[in-house]
Amino acid sequence: GGALSAPLAMRVATGDVTGAEAALRHVIEQNPDFASSYVTLAKVYLSTGRTRDAEQVLERLLQREPQNALALSILQQLKGAR
Repeated sequence: GGALSAPLAMRVATGDVTGAEAALRHVIEQNPDFASSYVTLAKVYLSTGRTRDAEQVLERLLQREPQNALALSILQQLKGAR
């Protein structure tokens, strides 16, 4: 998988959180190795105050890619903010 699809990118950009969440979950199910989907879903959760959900998504990504710098960075920021 490459970049986010145009409809999905539009949902994220326009703040359609429910639509973006559903679409991202579908992308992750179809292509579980597409790291940016996890990060984008985590950012969608963070934008609505769902910190724990964001952490869980990033932890799932790190199970697949333990060295993913972006996921590690976001998680470190979240844990430091507590």
